[in-house]
Amino acid sequence: CSVRKLRFVLGFICVTTGYAFTFFLKHKSDSFSKIQELIESLESNKSYPFKFDPSKLTLISDNAKEFKSNEVDHFCKSKKISQEFSSSYAHHENLFIERLWRTLADASRSMLAMGNVPFRFWPLAWRHATRIYNYMPHRTRFETSASESPHYKLFRVEPDLSCFRIFGSDAYRYLEKSARSGSKATAARASFGLYVGHDDNLKTILVLMLEREIVVASGLVKIIENVDKVGQVISNPDVSVASFEFEKYDVHMSARPNPFT
Repeated sequence: CSVRKLRFVLGFICVTTGYAFTFFLKHKSDSFSKIQELIESLESNKSYPFKFDPSKLTLISDNAKEFKSNEVDHFCKSKKISQEFSSSYAHHENLFIERLWRTLADASRSMLAMGNVPFRFWPLAWRHATRIYNYMPHRTRFETSASESPHYKLFRVEPDLSCFRIFGSDAYRYLEKSARSGSKATAARASFGLYVGHDDNLKTILVLMLEREIVVASGLVKIIENVDKVGQVISNPDVSVASFEFEKYDVHMSARPNPFT
């Protein structure tokens, strides 16, 4: 469970572009509101090089009751969205979303462990991992190789990777004069936090204030990356990394990755 009591992840992946959308829920019953939010955001977003038509959309899911509820059925019919359900216990029919879960879970665990960010902030790592996933080349079910990123396939614009920093890096957020405390000579001009990603516009940096357990958005942030630490782990196959706090949640998190065994 996260700081905000979030317990579940709801994900969607476009079969044409491979673009992934993730939402975080307190209860499974919140699924419908997120489905509605996704469709409405696709309809209203003007940055797509095409006009989104929900009547041409097919929503493919498993047989979870959240997807077969009356309100989801009514909403899909009102938008003329087709629904398809996979066979019971046939997880291979949902292989692309299942693969996405594994990819994002592994990436987020690594980010939390390397950045020494407590496990209760896992939604921040999942959110950042989803963005990185959309910016990296991945093949869709109609492709045999990965040559373009989901972001490029959807927006027809190359993603900007220059803004990304190591998750959990030290971040110093500039403080306006009105937010400073103390005399003019001694007042701190920046507050310390941890880098946990970017806002939707990429120009705004998200900083985790660990002691207050809040995330602050800022456009003026100095980030100091510990590149040496990450490089040592990546280049040394004999290093066994275990999170200081993760073992009580998942015993497998303290084991070496398979390629290193």
